[in-house]
Formats: sequence, structure tokens, C-alpha cells
Amino acid sequence: EEQLVAQGLRVTAEPGPRSRLRAYLAEVKAGNRVRLAYRCGWHGPETAPSYLLADGTLLGQPAELVVLHNPPEDAAQRCGAGGTLEGWQRGVAALAVGNPMAAFCIAAAFAGPLLLPAGEHTGGGFHLFGGSKRGKTTAMQMGLSAWAPPFKVGGALRDWRNTANALEAVAEDAGDALLALDELHQANPMDVAAACYMLAEGAGKGRLRADASARRRRTWRCCILSTGEHDVASAVARAGQKLPAGAEVRLASIPIDAAGSAWPNLHGFRDVPALAAALHDAMAEHHGEAARAFVAALATQWQDDPAALRDAIAELRERLIQRLPAQADAQVRDVARRCALVAVAGELATRWGILPWAAGEAEAAAAAMLAAWMLRRPGGAGSAEAAAMLEQVRRVLLAHEAARFTTLVKDNEGRWYELAPERPVVNRLGWIKREGERVEWLIPAEAWRGEVCGPAGLDPTATARCLAERGFLRRDGRHLTVNGSIPGHGKMRCYHIVPTLFDDQEAPT
Repeated sequence: EEQLVAQGLRVTAEPGPRSRLRAYLAEVKAGNRVRLAYRCGWHGPETAPSYLLADGTLLGQPAELVVLHNPPEDAAQRCGAGGTLEGWQRGVAALAVGNPMAAFCIAAAFAGPLLLPAGEHTGGGFHLFGGSKRGKTTAMQMGLSAWAPPFKVGGALRDWRNTANALEAVAEDAGDALLALDELHQANPMDVAAACYMLAEGAGKGRLRADASARRRRTWRCCILSTGEHDVASAVARAGQKLPAGAEVRLASIPIDAAGSAWPNLHGFRDVPALAAALHDAMAEHHGEAARAFVAALATQWQDDPAALRDAIAELRERLIQRLPAQADAQVRDVARRCALVAVAGELATRWGILPWAAGEAEAAAAAMLAAWMLRRPGGAGSAEAAAMLEQVRRVLLAHEAARFTTLVKDNEGRWYELAPERPVVNRLGWIKREGERVEWLIPAEAWRGEVCGPAGLDPTATARCLAERGFLRRDGRHLTVNGSIPGHGKMRCYHIVPTLFDDQEAPT
């Protein structure tokens, strides 16, 4: 009706004629159907999948026409194509061979379209951090060049200096594709942790219209690449906050070494700046064609034999995950699954002739980046929360052992007594029980909650259980505390910590 009015139709304001016109329009049978889409990416059934770019271009063999509602003003920059696929292969992709960071970023560019066929309904990503001039942004731009011009001015590269609303819009425009965010230090530290959760979970904040009805909630599914000089935890710490382990897993911080080791293969160029200059020239001329070719090949494979595609994805992913230690924590396995999907995307692009690489190049790059992340991660392949708990207890004991603990020893008759301290013990935290070579720290339950776990925001019971499972806490049967007599204080329940807590190897449980 709005379009008819815009073209000159005049309808009386009386309700009768207007309702008859609506009834007539409702009975019109159109020959073709048009699907209105509110975000980019995959649409339609897997029997005829179609992929919608930000400028409204439709890829694949759709069963019906899909039209993007209200395309962004800079849609041409978000998905513009230039040059040729062969030029991009020679000038960009070929120079990533032997450079794990660059190869990983290029492979990650193809991971976004693979999320839905792989059965992943949310995204997540990786944050590359290290000192300036190490080629982090250049590597990320190499991946982004598969989709569009990879520059901030006139291109698809975005930075972290955005409001939450703007980040939602940027993420939705990168649906089933690659979201590249540069310079984490520009973000508001108060918003970083929440942004990591939001971007990875694929849904924006719920909002209301002026009439209290619900607005359409922005949704997306994408692979995220981010860069910065510091890791995500450090960015959050600037606001006096602690990064939850869940946020660290959703945007895994991968350390990047000095420029020379970050780019081990210079491909004949005299140094890294010369290589970067050649890459920027090539990306300015050739961009956008690789992603189109990958999506077209993926849509064909998905439509012709979806079961075979899923089996191929599962087989390739399993190869990388099998490299993990058997006791690897669920958080590590989650990051490994995401790295494995990047490897799968790169290997499929190689099979389909889009990447001019030898088989295994993408898999090796993903394995190298996963190893770099695990090497720096607190707890290694174990739980980050458990590592934080152990570290907090160690920190408290080391900081306060001399000033806030009283020593307990046995007399000649085998009775425990407090050894007179050299100076008064103020605000006692607990006792140190010494019997020959055997040492234990005794901390009352109240001090454990308020002094040991409270300042770090740790759950007291979970922290004690973590120590007990690793053999660092002496238990009283099923109880985590031991009920004993303290000279001069009577009976009380205390946590008994054993010195193996400070050993390099965890004690057997």
C-alpha cells in the first residue's frame, strides 16, 4: 500500500474503502516469492542455500529471491571486489606460506561461512596481541582482503572504538563472514568483557520501542579477528575488572613474537616492512574475489551432498583436536575446536583451488597458533579458573606467612603449643604446623572466606575442592576442613594446606 501511495494512488481516509483495498491486496496471488532478510549471510534451506552479501548480492543457487532490508550505507566497502582471484593468490595468499600468523588469518577468513554447515550456531574468535610493528594488522588485513578492501578508509576494516550499538550493527553486517577489529586499546575498558561475550554469542541487547513493544534484536554468526598491543585481560584490568574465563575463551588472546619470528618466511623481500608494503599494494588491487569463490563452492557442495560436507568437516577437525593432552580442560577444547574450524576452512579452500597452498598449510598454522595460546595460558591445558585459585592461595601464603601466621610445634610430651613469635602477630590469618620436615598451613573457615578467597572474588568451597582434588589440601573424610584443637583457642575447623602446593608438579590425588 505504501508503494502504491508513493506512486500516486489516493485513498480516502474513510475506514470502509481502505479496508476493502487491503482485502483486495491480500487476495492477490503473486507469481514469485521474495524473502526479506535483515542480516547478511546464509538464508534458505540447505537444499538450496543462498548467501547474501552486505550490498545485496546473492550467491549460490537460491530457491527464491532474497532481498536485504535496509542495506548499510557503506555496503560497497564492506564487500567490494576488485582485481582478480589469480592476482590475489599470487600477491597475497602465496606470501602467507611459511608464515603461520598470516596463514591463520587467511584461513580464518573462510571460517565464517563454514560455521552453519559445521553445526555451529554462535561464533567466537581470536585476538592477536604483541608490541607494535609486528605485522598483526597486516596479517589480519590479508584475511580480510578475501572479502573486501581491507582498509579503514574506504574498506571493511573496523576498530574497537565503537559504542555497543555500533558494534552490534558492525557484527550483523559481517554475518557468516569475517569481523576484523583493530586496536583493542581504543575500546572502553569497562565494555571489553561484555563485548567479547556479545560478539561471540551472536546476539545484541534487547530493546524496546517508544510504545514499549520489542524492537528486532540484532543477530549474527561470524568469525572474529582482533588485534592490539595487549591481551584482552590487560585491557579489562585497566578498568579495575577481572576478565572471566568465559570471555577469554570466546576471544582467545594469542601472543605474537617480534617481527622477525612472526614472519619467518620473507619470500625474497629484504625485511618485514618491504614484505608488508608489497602486500598492501597487492591487497589494494586484488580483493573480494576469494570469498565469493569459496562461498560459491561451499554452497554447491552443501547443496549436492550435505552429509559428505559435514563428514569432511568433522574428520579434519578431529585431527587437530587429537593433538590435545587427554586431560585438556573443556575451555581448551572449545578454543581448539575453533582453531580446528579455521584449519578446516583453509584446507577446504586449498582443495577447491582458492588458496595456492600445499595440503596441510592451514592445519599447521592453526596448530601453531593454538600452541602459542596454550603456552601462555594460565593452567596450560587445564582449567583457567583452577589455575587462578591455586595462584591466589599461593600468593596469600607467600605474602603473609611471616607476619600473620603463628607457628605450632610439639613439646617433649607430644603436646602442641604456640611458639612465641619474635614480634606480635596482628590480624592473625592462621597457624603453621611444623612437625619435623612436615609442614601444614591451617586457615580457619572464616579467614578462608574473607581473607583468602574474598579479595579475588573466588568461591571458597570451589577453591578448597580444587586444592583437594590436586592433593594440596588434607581432608577429614568427606569434609574439606579438619576439626582439630588449636592451643589456646579450643576446637575449630580449619583448612589444612600442604606444601606440595608450591611444587612444580601437582601431587597425586
